[in-house]
Amino acid sequence: MNRFREIEDSADDRRILDGFYDDLYVAEFPDRNERESLDNIRRYLGLKSRGWYGKNNYHVIVAHGEKGAIAGSISDFLADPNAGVIEFLVVGRASRGSGAGKRLLDRTERQLVDDAARTLGRELDCIIAEMNDPFRPSQTVDNLDPFLRATIWDKWGYRKLDFPYVQPALSRNQSPVPNLMLIIKVLGPNCERSVPAQNVKLIVHEYMRWAMRIDDPQTSPVFRKMSEHLDSIAEIPTQPLGAYVGRDPARPLAIRNLAEAADRDLDGVLDVYKMAFPGGPTDIDPAVFRQALSSRGRRPGHYHLWAIRAAAQSAVEGVASFFTFARAGFGGYIALAGSLRGSGRFPLLLARIEEQMIRDRMGASGWFIECDPRQKALFRRFGFVCVDCIYRQPPLRSSSPYEPGDAPPLLLMYKNFGRNYDRPGLDTDDFLSVLGDIYQAVYDIEPKQSRFYADLCAQTTHWPDGKVRFC
Repeated sequence: MNRFREIEDSADDRRILDGFYDDLYVAEFPDRNERESLDNIRRYLGLKSRGWYGKNNYHVIVAHGEKGAIAGSISDFLADPNAGVIEFLVVGRASRGSGAGKRLLDRTERQLVDDAARTLGRELDCIIAEMNDPFRPSQTVDNLDPFLRATIWDKWGYRKLDFPYVQPALSRNQSPVPNLMLIIKVLGPNCERSVPAQNVKLIVHEYMRWAMRIDDPQTSPVFRKMSEHLDSIAEIPTQPLGAYVGRDPARPLAIRNLAEAADRDLDGVLDVYKMAFPGGPTDIDPAVFRQALSSRGRRPGHYHLWAIRAAAQSAVEGVASFFTFARAGFGGYIALAGSLRGSGRFPLLLARIEEQMIRDRMGASGWFIECDPRQKALFRRFGFVCVDCIYRQPPLRSSSPYEPGDAPPLLLMYKNFGRNYDRPGLDTDDFLSVLGDIYQAVYDIEPKQSRFYADLCAQTTHWPDGKVRFC
């Protein structure tokens, strides 16, 4: 069993803290903008020993194994909002999967619950924590797969707070961190699907004061922007972390990527496709999927064709065909049928597609779709916005020649990965580069020789400041 030690301001504990910081903490928090300095942690422990925290509290807990520190957490009790904050919780690679993380979390949560009982004489209302948003990867490689981390904390009872959180700079030498999200565990018999926005505002305000040492959070542009959002709504929805990354135990998806044209699942995939897309002007001949699998790797980007099931041994009831390019992805045909249709799995599938585009490691941060105008409201609900242009689908490779006026009018829509609160910012040059890749890989058209591509280029000259205009 692991031994837990709460670090105090003593010579012996400072030596333990130094070893934990150098051997474990720095390695597991490689982004310096997210990482607290050792000097600051020492200083906070000194302030705690002198009663500086008052009704609040500060905890550093280190878990020991036979060969030293294997895990540790840093947390705060904030009395005014009656909330706990887990700043950091880290488990060394050698101890992952052993249950050390859950035992450390339980110990950390108990300490915060005890703070509320001792100081306020009541139960703790909630615990929040910062987490890397899996859909906003930073330039620094994460210490743990962020999608896996989200599913772990989901099992521990935490949910995503649905508002645009940004961590302010922790010091003058550090920068704000925009790729984090706040997660929450509401204590008591019920896990609330929403929490009062003003409660969250107070928690963030006090967190910045006591943990980040920003004496007046209102002086921070980052806090003011969050505050404006929180003041504009009464309640903040919460979402299970598993569902956020496309994994909901109540609505499972078994996804298999087809590897070749002879794949055993291709016939099932094509049956679903033909049922969902029976041959309209925007539908390709099913034989093209076999050709796409055979020509994979000979065109720009990564191509994926998925067989989707409710469970690994079930029949194929869904299809997803999509591409990842250097600057964005492109969604081709997505359909759920049978028991999957109307089951609430569609947003989960979209999240899994975005995860795959990130895992393709081509630098994509969002994706385009071509949308029938009748489906505009559906995709808007899932975060897509319309590119402000007149868009016609280029001729399909299986189509016979036709006049340009017969090209189906569609909406070109775009979405940044994950949850979005503002309109996306996309450079026109990147937009044209991705559209060129789409024309070449999807439609087998050389962009510079395409009248459709030329028409899009002409329309972009009316967009201001070299940015894509959305409507």
